[in-house]
Amino acid sequence: RAPEALDRHCPLDAEAQALLEQAARRWRGPARTLHRVLRVARSIADLASHPEPRAADIAEAVQYRQSAILAADQA
Repeated sequence: RAPEALDRHCPLDAEAQALLEQAARRWRGPARTLHRVLRVARSIADLASHPEPRAADIAEAVQYRQSAILAADQA
């Protein structure tokens, strides 16, 4: 399944994991939202030639997600 594959291919260090968990607590949304953030963070890490997403990659992905949520609320 896709979520398990993402977890397997997208390991996070402690700082990145803590940041993702913080976002999860704040949003209280479905796990699918976090997997979207993680997929975006994986793409950001790939573009930056990082072997795995770092906390900065997670933070950038969270910002993109927040922007999308705010835009949807204003529409």
